Amino acid sequence: MTTLPGGAYAIGRFVLGDKDYPLAWQAMMGTWLPASGYQPDDRCCFERYPSEHVDAAGRAQVEIVVPVRRLD
Repeated sequence: MTTLPGGAYAIGRFVLGDKDYPLAWQAMMGTWLPASGYQPDDRCCFERYPSEHVDAAGRAQVEIVVPVRRLD
């Protein structure tokens, strides 16, 4: 078990196959984040897997979690 430091986190929810991860990270960091009014802070980004289920196409639910703070 890991204890996360407090603060704001942006969570992007995706259904991804093995080759989709770079596009999901690009969507979070290169598309959503610049338009959000937030910036990443010094805490670590991570992926969370809320379910172990993989669908027939080999895709799984993934959450990309980015610690953020308001733009200065």
